[in-house]
Amino acid sequence: MRHALLSLCALFACGDNARVPAVPVISGDATLVLSADGTQLVFARGDTTLLTFHADAFQVGTIDDLDEADSYDPYWLFLDGAPEPPESLAWKALERGARMTVLDSTSGKLVLDVGDTEVTFSASAPGTFEVHVAPQTNRAVAYLRVRPDADATEGFYGLGEWGDTVMHRGKLRPMQLEVDLESESAVVENHVPVPLIIGTRGWGMFVESRRPGTFDVARATDTLIDVTYGTAADSAAGLDLHLFSAGHPLDVLAQYFGITGYPGLPAEWAYGPLLWRDEPKDQAQILDDITQIRTLKLATSGIWFDRPYATGVSTFDFDPVKFPAAKTMLQALHDAGLRYGVWHAPYVAPASNDIDPAGAQHDFAKSRGFFPPVLGVFANKWGAPIDFTNPDAYAWWQQSLKTYTDPLPAGYGVEGFKLDYGEDIVVGLLGRRKAWKFADGSDELTMHHDYTLLYHQIYRELLAPAGGWLLTRTGRWGDQTKGMIIWPGDLDATFDPQGAKIGGSRAVGGLPTAIAFGISLSASGFPFYASDTGGYRHSPPNNEVWLRWVQASTISSAMEVGDSSSQMPWEFTPENGRTQQSVDIYRRYALLHMRLFPYVWSYAKAIAKTGHPIIRPFGLAHPEVGQHPSDQFLMGEKMLAAPVIEAGKTARDVWFPPGAWLSWWDATPYDGGTSGVKATVPAPLDTLPLFIARGAIVPMLRDTVETLSAVPANSTIDSSANDPGVLWVRVAPGSTRTTFTVYDGSKLAQTGGTALTFTAGTLFTQGALFEVIATPAPPASVHAGAAVLQQRASLTALKQAAEGWFWESATGGTLWIKVAGSSSITVP
Repeated sequence: MRHALLSLCALFACGDNARVPAVPVISGDATLVLSADGTQLVFARGDTTLLTFHADAFQVGTIDDLDEADSYDPYWLFLDGAPEPPESLAWKALERGARMTVLDSTSGKLVLDVGDTEVTFSASAPGTFEVHVAPQTNRAVAYLRVRPDADATEGFYGLGEWGDTVMHRGKLRPMQLEVDLESESAVVENHVPVPLIIGTRGWGMFVESRRPGTFDVARATDTLIDVTYGTAADSAAGLDLHLFSAGHPLDVLAQYFGITGYPGLPAEWAYGPLLWRDEPKDQAQILDDITQIRTLKLATSGIWFDRPYATGVSTFDFDPVKFPAAKTMLQALHDAGLRYGVWHAPYVAPASNDIDPAGAQHDFAKSRGFFPPVLGVFANKWGAPIDFTNPDAYAWWQQSLKTYTDPLPAGYGVEGFKLDYGEDIVVGLLGRRKAWKFADGSDELTMHHDYTLLYHQIYRELLAPAGGWLLTRTGRWGDQTKGMIIWPGDLDATFDPQGAKIGGSRAVGGLPTAIAFGISLSASGFPFYASDTGGYRHSPPNNEVWLRWVQASTISSAMEVGDSSSQMPWEFTPENGRTQQSVDIYRRYALLHMRLFPYVWSYAKAIAKTGHPIIRPFGLAHPEVGQHPSDQFLMGEKMLAAPVIEAGKTARDVWFPPGAWLSWWDATPYDGGTSGVKATVPAPLDTLPLFIARGAIVPMLRDTVETLSAVPANSTIDSSANDPGVLWVRVAPGSTRTTFTVYDGSKLAQTGGTALTFTAGTLFTQGALFEVIATPAPPASVHAGAAVLQQRASLTALKQAAEGWFWESATGGTLWIKVAGSSSITVP
């Protein structure tokens, strides 16, 4: 009807005088402006063009009739040698340079007739626009497509979990799990696809769709971002997008969270380190692990029981043969300051299954209709997943899980879950459906997204509201609200990058891939991440791989240590090549990870205000440098890490952001200049290249802490949960005043390392111990307010005293200053 009216208007010479004039749409400092000739719509912030929508940017993929057997997964449209596209597929769009017709225009809304689509742009939150693309055609619609042009030189981030490179220029990124028969895992390793792309000029685009989609990022030309969704039977509902403009690209994440929800926080103890064995042997082994952890003084906050620990999958118990006194064992873990979780998956294996049968549970579920009514292809060892869209199945599963989560001694006192598998529901294989149908009437074309959310939700609801422990292999947009830690699945226990040749297949990837996964997730709305330290496939890793992985895991938003060989850090074998020196190095890095908790947790808490992730891609945090490494990153604003990811390397190149930087270990200076500088840094096997900016303030726990978990009152184990203690504060003196607010409200400030301030918060009330590095000579005196602090004979003596100061030559000269409470310190 709309097209008929437009034709009548043309017939009766409505002419140009009848055209609705285009008014710029304004949202904060962002605008959408249609060119005078109507051929392009410019999304801009001030004078900076962010995206340009030409007349051919909005397209409809039509066909004669929809085929119910076709998944309309657009990924296959972009691959050479892939299944042929639907025979009658025709793309309907205006030609580039054609005029788009204004149907309605105000400062808050613009409606355009763009050939076979009607596109509505609406201002929403400041700097944000909602976009609705509606097809206007009598033919069946298979695909909807949006193709803006971006800057030819900028970098592109987001889009979820990717292990080849963190910057997506020149990449094809599907928004669902896809088959890749050349990979050793047989899938494209994108277990957390997120349809959010962020440009380094300060913009983002989020596609709010659960249908299969694909981002083709500047492959056809160096400016074209081609976003295609297989909307098929849902096409009448159109396609919804959101455009974001922000002064800094990291700020885009807050706008995205405003729509999909801000990330939740895991439990504090989940930060780790956590230890695990792939196949726990028995109760005696677990009890010995407790002894080893505490005797060797290995900073550890928890463990988990990986499969097999139960009678079967899923029997909701502990195998009484392996664990004859399971609750006594679990209480021993608690007494040692070790929280614990268990591996789980959404299956109940039939009694006939060769692996982990759960006959009684399976038969009950089958008799009640708790499996999906129509089953597709299974991607697991145990059979059909439970249908969580069935309210009765949901309630039964959750009630069964309470056997684990109810506190000791009535239950097992489990406080978290490692959630594996659950990826059976895919949109199809090679473009054809493998149909699923669920109790609520949904199918795989949306449940490839929704099942993940339900799977994680059913467990999260049973954990402490203030934060439990969910370690998940998968995630989807909106999932981040549950506070899960993403674990990237089974990586290679090697230095191989993703795609390296391994026999006749391509590698999933080892340490380089683990680092890239974590960085890419941080730019995609999932701030918590931990890979299996050392890898999983082909494990155990050799000593060099393991130590370099330990170093990389140290500077992460969570740390877990284990692999498929089930070898703990203190276990030496010819295969792993570890020695006592390996354990000593591990102890140092595990302790550093735990000690950094106040720094990391302060940034974690700040996400709710800033949206900024803890781990930050170098190229996104510092777009002015124009470099996009996948093997170095920032932790917070002031720490820079560059793990070694190649065998035999004892030095590596590092890009430094603008400004002055110091080595964490010895305060060697590095100058990033005004636009970033690349330098070669030493990296012997026991050393992670780690740096802090001049002016950095890094709050830390004391150097004796052993766990973040509570211990009994009479325990000798050093627990920060029992006693937060004195706040240690490393300072890299900078000439300008800098500040840091700790997550408990404690406030810190420094100016030149000669003026320091500590204001106690709610937890750290016992004072502060400042560690001012790069101080080449001892001071004549140190003052706290009007008082002159006493110089102590050693660092040990200073620790034992209520206050005072001590200078030593380590780390470029270190001035240690201790105060008993809130204080302003000056060093004349």
